[in-house]
Amino acid sequence: MTPSKEIDRLLEEHAVLLRDKNHLVFRLPGGQTFVRAKTPSDHRSERNSLADLKIRLGLSGPGRGAPGVRREKKVRQHVEAPRVKPNPALRNGLILAGGIRATMAEQVSALLSEMRMAHAA
Repeated sequence: MTPSKEIDRLLEEHAVLLRDKNHLVFRLPGGQTFVRAKTPSDHRSERNSLADLKIRLGLSGPGRGAPGVRREKKVRQHVEAPRVKPNPALRNGLILAGGIRATMAEQVSALLSEMRMAHAA
């Protein structure tokens, strides 16, 4: 059965037409209103209307259309990033190329080693 025909059948059985101007407005047994467009513009509107009508009439399957129990929120564990071992050759190359600046202690150490090499020669 097409959604449109099933909506018609359910409305004939359970609802009373209140108004028939731009939309079809029905009163459902629980006092709720159900509005149906005369000319639906969306290809899914009939299926959506059928689902809405079934929920309002209480004809949907168990757990359908009713709010459920919220699941527990996931707690993300903090994972520390692995330590990377420094590469002295890469660091020295970057210092020589001007990519990074050497610390004061490294500069003093480099000057002392140059002085020792010059004194040894």
